Amino acid sequence: MLTICRSYQRPALLAGVLVSLPLLLGQGCPATGGGMPVVVLDFPNLDRSVAVGEQVTVVYDATNATSVRAFYDHDGQANTGDEVVFSGSLPSGTDQVTQLATASLPTGLYYLGVTASNAAGTSVAYAAGRITLVSNATVTFLSPASNINVGPGVQVPIRVNTGLTSYSYRLFYDRDGVFNGNEVKIVEGLSDGTSFIEKQFDTSVLTSGAYYIGVTVTTSVGSSVTAYAPGKVTVVTGVYVQVLAPTVGLRAVAGDAVQVVVAANDPANPNANLRTFYDLDNTFGNGNETTIEIVSQTAGGAIWDTTGVATGDYYVGAELLNGLTPPIVSYSAGPVELASATGGGDGGGDGSGNGVVILRTPASAITVLQGSIFRVSWITTVPRGGATVKVFREPDLNNDGREEVVIGRSDYYDQYAMIFRQLDDGRFEESAKSAGIDHPCAASPILADFDRDGDLDVVLASSRMREWCAKAWDRNEIRFYENDANQYGGWLAVRLVGDGVTANRSAIGARVVIEASGKKLTKVVQGAYGHGGSQQDGVLFFGLGGCTGVDSIEVRWPDQARSVERWEKVGAGRVVELVMGDPKVHEPLPSPS
Repeated sequence: MLTICRSYQRPALLAGVLVSLPLLLGQGCPATGGGMPVVVLDFPNLDRSVAVGEQVTVVYDATNATSVRAFYDHDGQANTGDEVVFSGSLPSGTDQVTQLATASLPTGLYYLGVTASNAAGTSVAYAAGRITLVSNATVTFLSPASNINVGPGVQVPIRVNTGLTSYSYRLFYDRDGVFNGNEVKIVEGLSDGTSFIEKQFDTSVLTSGAYYIGVTVTTSVGSSVTAYAPGKVTVVTGVYVQVLAPTVGLRAVAGDAVQVVVAANDPANPNANLRTFYDLDNTFGNGNETTIEIVSQTAGGAIWDTTGVATGDYYVGAELLNGLTPPIVSYSAGPVELASATGGGDGGGDGSGNGVVILRTPASAITVLQGSIFRVSWITTVPRGGATVKVFREPDLNNDGREEVVIGRSDYYDQYAMIFRQLDDGRFEESAKSAGIDHPCAASPILADFDRDGDLDVVLASSRMREWCAKAWDRNEIRFYENDANQYGGWLAVRLVGDGVTANRSAIGARVVIEASGKKLTKVVQGAYGHGGSQQDGVLFFGLGGCTGVDSIEVRWPDQARSVERWEKVGAGRVVELVMGDPKVHEPLPSPS
């Protein structure tokens, strides 16, 4: 016999990392009289977000019980096999307290429960409040990453990776490298939607000496992390040369123009020049150095044209040519990772609209928790600020079962829409113009099978916000690019209909997993999103390659219980409609003949 008490049920997906709870039912326990145990959870009584590493307090009442244990799970339903005990052998009684340590747990949504047992059976209660674990800041200084020397007036780049996308920050400096109240604010603000803080440290008003740069990052739930840069900034008045950029972690594609920032001064030789170079190591004088450019010591640096440079890791250096022995030399704190510009374009951006993108993560199949943030990173020949980027989990434009990447590039000089076709080896080849799309200043790309002929068509708007775009378009236009890829591979389009009571009729938030010949493809029904509120088609489109049908379709509906339904052996080459609670497969729209 099992008694379950809860205020409500809500969805979650969580991988347990502690001891699995094999059985909630008590066995062989002596009777205490009075029938079933009674268990009530008093706290947490409201949903709350908690940073990983914090303790979560649970307050409960458990009476008439000989065994009490606290657990968490990811579905809010007892005895489904996902329960993980975090406190065993707890005391019975009223107003009892235990705690969940979250330091080793992944982010996501947690349901907290208590099970109380005696010889008569087991009772289970869930807390009314759910816990959402969010990432704490993991501060990494990319600049300054080592000790540097600069003269007064130099703008020192500060680059910090917080590991978060939603946070506030306060950059500061002090003279002792200890967070003790003597810190001077550099700047404070809110995140811009990325994990990076990129600012400048102005040394104009500083006297000579050492300065330590630090940051305090505060998460959306109020937890804070303070860290100092591993390198200190020393303001000097004598001779010095210092490479300030590229900073640690820079990745570029062969053909990119890499900015080299150098601060240098020799008061006794104001006309001395500066030699910038790249090097396979950071040991000067061993013959590996290749000159980039010789400039004035007051030039501030140079531009490294990487066209023709072999792929690999390169340090960037600078030598002050003032005749001193040994020479005064500085290297970048870390190497530049130079990748090959394969798969299209010339790597340098010739104005043709061609280019290359290399997706770096995910590098292989990966499973993540629902609700967690997964970072997608890439290298591209599109210059910083030179495009509007929209990343899709779809489309599969040629129905080969491998999804492509569509980038709308708008508002800047010589920018065109880009489509990167995924190759057999996982690389991507730029193919917009070869596919017949030559669209300058492309905005708000929308992809759908508009004519229901079994492939994804492309709709692109145009931007006239800047001068070059206004010349490219004499008026705002929206263009439809018809696709004819239905001849190259199988396909299946799925339309979902919620019951309108427990799940919205449009099924926004539903997840669909289809399996065909051992391969799984996953898509989610989305609402409007992005700049300008773009809305993709509510019909999910799957390219199947050589498959003529799918083995199964699994739908996880966006209702409170996160209910799952499954349809087996569904034929391809058509649009199907799956209705929540209905085992039949419907065809709501005419399929192509």
